[in-house]
Amino acid sequence: MKVAILGGGPAGLAAAWHLLQQDPTVEITVYQQGWRLGGKGASSRGTNGRIEEHGIHLFGNFYGNARRMLDAIYSELDLSFDDELAPNNLHLSPLPEVPARFASRVAAASGSADAGTEDNIQPSLIRAKLIEAVVESFLGMTRLPDGPPTRRQAMSARVRRSIADRLAGNVIRRGTASTVPTPAPGDPGQDAPDYAVAIRTVRWLGMAARLARWLAWMSPQAGARHAQIDLLATVMRGVKADSVFELGIATLDDETHLDWLARHGAASSTLMSPTARAIPNICFQYSGGDSSGPPTMSAAAFVMFLLRQLAAPGPNFWYFRRGTGESVILPLYDALASPPLSPHGAPVRRPVRFEFFTRVKDVVPEKGVVRRVVLRRHASPIDGIYDPVVDDGTGRHWPARPVLDRIEPSDREGIEGVDLEDWYALLHGEPGRDETLELGTDFDHVVLAIPPPTHRHSCPSLAGEQWSAQVAQTEWVSTCGVQLWLRSAGTDLGLPLHPYRTEAERFSTAEWLDPLSCWVDFSDLLTEEDWPSPEPGTLVYFCGPLATNAPDPAGPNIAYPDIARGQALLLTASMLRSVAGLIPGLGADPFGQLVAPDDLVGPARLASQHIRANVTPTDRYGISPPRSIGLRPRADASDLPNLTLAGDWLNTGLNINSFEGAVISGALAAKAVNGSQDLDDIIGYRFLNPPPA
Repeated sequence: MKVAILGGGPAGLAAAWHLLQQDPTVEITVYQQGWRLGGKGASSRGTNGRIEEHGIHLFGNFYGNARRMLDAIYSELDLSFDDELAPNNLHLSPLPEVPARFASRVAAASGSADAGTEDNIQPSLIRAKLIEAVVESFLGMTRLPDGPPTRRQAMSARVRRSIADRLAGNVIRRGTASTVPTPAPGDPGQDAPDYAVAIRTVRWLGMAARLARWLAWMSPQAGARHAQIDLLATVMRGVKADSVFELGIATLDDETHLDWLARHGAASSTLMSPTARAIPNICFQYSGGDSSGPPTMSAAAFVMFLLRQLAAPGPNFWYFRRGTGESVILPLYDALASPPLSPHGAPVRRPVRFEFFTRVKDVVPEKGVVRRVVLRRHASPIDGIYDPVVDDGTGRHWPARPVLDRIEPSDREGIEGVDLEDWYALLHGEPGRDETLELGTDFDHVVLAIPPPTHRHSCPSLAGEQWSAQVAQTEWVSTCGVQLWLRSAGTDLGLPLHPYRTEAERFSTAEWLDPLSCWVDFSDLLTEEDWPSPEPGTLVYFCGPLATNAPDPAGPNIAYPDIARGQALLLTASMLRSVAGLIPGLGADPFGQLVAPDDLVGPARLASQHIRANVTPTDRYGISPPRSIGLRPRADASDLPNLTLAGDWLNTGLNINSFEGAVISGALAAKAVNGSQDLDDIIGYRFLNPPPA
């Protein structure tokens, strides 16, 4: 069977992987616009070998399907998960001070338990993780000093974290030891006591929240502590009252998470706290990208995210040690394009063919099946195969631009200087020529793994399908990604390294100033880059929604990406003027700390940093407002028997756009192609999603 996968993002790549796991002989071709893979997870190397991303990327502890796929790939490539991903349990919570300062706390997870990939969602762990979260909130939260800690502060932080880790670790170990695989609600043989144990936390969580509220006057961190505990207590109270374990998460999809929390008795201080916005900030849940108002995340999406975190063992999340493109996407490409050899010398599965520089222009149905796929080929590689990876001293990586000497000479002039990922420019006179794929010759089955904002221009002939009309009602927001390289080391900037974190951990928060509310200290990546002496001392990333009135990609304003980037630069400049609470050592001239040419002064120095306005249709993020679950089609929703859908915008059980959602969709797409209805091996698919009666 020949399968054409349209789109080389995580969903398309995961679909290819799972198809080949089911049938190693299937013939797959992936068609990808541009010169690199990964979609919103694509990264490349820029000046001085610096890693340049779309934004902040990580794996949550409940990314069981993504981890299982990567574990298998790393094993084939002789790589180690621990060498590629760094565990992290640390989070910063803002304190109500003027100027604002932060407290360091360990998130509701423990690195002492195995991450688990075969049984990654374990409802019986929820009680243990809730106890752990309360222990860490009461004992583990430590106010960060404005500079390097004194000996007394360092000792206090070590003692508090040690006690919190010991108590919480014991709870998690006991919880993990008693964990057994739990069927989802509604499944035959459901182990009801597992859910009953979680529900029994409601009473003592309420008592802990009342105690934390009574103590809130003692210190700024006590107020933040109360918000965290009250949020957990309210969620579990609401889950019990609304019978979520019995009826499923869809029962919460009619209201926002703030309205739902208020209805179940959350304190007004909790509702207004940054803690209540942390998960929406991570998922960019703001209609129109406007974070000046309240988030529009549905209660269903919020509770699903939080309960999956509580039901998954292991570290709270992982960061990539070499960037998303190199730690995740490149191994995926290597495993698909060059599978290992069997003892007999033949590949263990058929290699996947990758056709770069091909934009999908239409998917044409005729007489009830997909008959043609129309492509725009921007360039042809020499000898028919384009090698997208380079190695210029910083290891194998994706380049920031196409490698022209691997392109046919007749096509080089047409693409030189053209951003082949910029839809606004390409739709107003793109290079290349049209090609048509034909049913029976080039493909038997099509997997559409292109995000919906592009569908008007990539598959207009499918607009009449029911699933397409549903998806057209979903909302996608623009985002902003900022990477700043600073001259001074973190300790000089007021970011103490020890004893507030371990070697592997990174300071991070999802509760910073709007709209760039997510922040991570990525300074450890500097060792992967290639800077001349003196090299930067600190590397920090910011990310958040970007409020724009993006024109239609077919409109006349092809300069819009540059206009939006100017807006992102203004946001970054404004944020840096208010950053003293987060990075106090930046002082009165934060722009002077940026690694930039000496002839640039003030905000002009931002031009040398990596700042992205993710406004093109392929870069936008799909949000999960109320009543959105019903708009998400299944992978097999198409009425065309040889068309399957893939993407984190589908109904994946998780229903939050993410790398994990994309991997689940790829697995669902592979099953749909082969007509399989067995979904039991998709981790967490039935969690809080009982099958229909």
